[in-house]
Formats: sequence, structure tokens, C-alpha cells
Amino acid sequence: QSSVQDTLKMTVLCLLFSAVVILTLLFSDAWYLASHRVGFARITEILTSQDVCRSMVLSVWTSLCSLVLVLLFSIPIGYALSRYRFRGHAFLSTLVDVPIVLPPVVIGISLLAFFGTGMGMAVKEALRAARLDIISGLGIILCQFLVSVPYCIRAVKAAFDEVSNEVEDVALVLGCSQWQAFRRVTLPMARNGLVAGGIMAWARAIGVFGPL
Repeated sequence: QSSVQDTLKMTVLCLLFSAVVILTLLFSDAWYLASHRVGFARITEILTSQDVCRSMVLSVWTSLCSLVLVLLFSIPIGYALSRYRFRGHAFLSTLVDVPIVLPPVVIGISLLAFFGTGMGMAVKEALRAARLDIISGLGIILCQFLVSVPYCIRAVKAAFDEVSNEVEDVALVLGCSQWQAFRRVTLPMARNGLVAGGIMAWARAIGVFGPL
């Protein structure tokens, strides 16, 4: 009983500390604006300006497009890493996490290097022939995708890990195909993890600036 109470007190203290830090930062922002006489009218004028509105719209639609791509890649990759063991599994699992530990600016520079030489030049020319310019919304979506996809893959893998293989086996025994068992049993049971991974990926994508 005493151990549980001590753990509860420590948890509450950590929560309060986090709340105090966040509130202090918000108060500091408000104090800075007030000391520099930046009123509500000025803030509203800035937020409703044409440039800011255009940037916000661009960020929203590119992040939503990247989210669709992230989910399309994360679900099969997360399922494969969760369910199958194959040669190179550990290496591929580690490789998926590389964009997380790399500074975002490095990813942007790597993309510039790729599209400036060899195969990247051919890809860029093919996109131009299709009237798609990489230095546009397409390039933003690509940057957002590369930076955010590892977060979704990890969340999706963890969600599939929580779904027992026995549940899928029962579905197969009852006459489902592998795809039907995945779509009707595994996917719904992992839904919360998929939603959480999608939210993390979208939040990461919309906040990315360095590689862009």
C-alpha cells in the first residue's frame, strides 16, 4: 500500500512539473508580446494575412497527402515486422528508425543530393515530363513523408504485436483467407494503434520545417 502511494505521488509530481513548465512557457510568450506591445489586433492581422493563410493551407493539404502515403506504407511494413521473422529482419527494423535519429536538415540535404545526381536526375526529369515539379507541393510531401513515416511504422508494429496470432489462426480455421483474416480481424483489433500512429505522423509532418 505504501509503495503504491509513493508511486502515485511521484507520478502526480511529474505531471505537475510538466504542467508548470508548459504554463511557464505560455506565460513567457504572453509576457513577451505584452512587453513589446503586440496586441490582439496585431496578432489577428498577422494570422489572417495572405502569406500566412497560404502557408497554413499549404501545410494542411500537404500533411494530409503525406499522411495517406504514410498509412499506405506503414500498415504493411508494420505488419511484416510484427508477424514475420526473416533474414535481415533486425537490420530492416533498425533502418526504419534512421529518420528518427537523423536531424531533419540532413534528410533535406540528402534529398537535394539524390535529385542532383544519377538516378535522382532521371526521376526529376520524368516528373517534369509528367508536369510535376519536385520543388513544389510534391517535394514538401516527400520531405514530410520521410520524416514522419518511422513514427507511424513503430506505432503500427506495436499495435499488431498486441493482436495475438491465435486470433488470426482461428479466423483461418473458420474459413477466412489470409487477407480476410487481416482485414476483418487483425486490422479492427489494431485500430487504436493505427489511429495513434496516424496522429503522431500527421503532427510530425505538419511541424516539419528543417528539410523543407
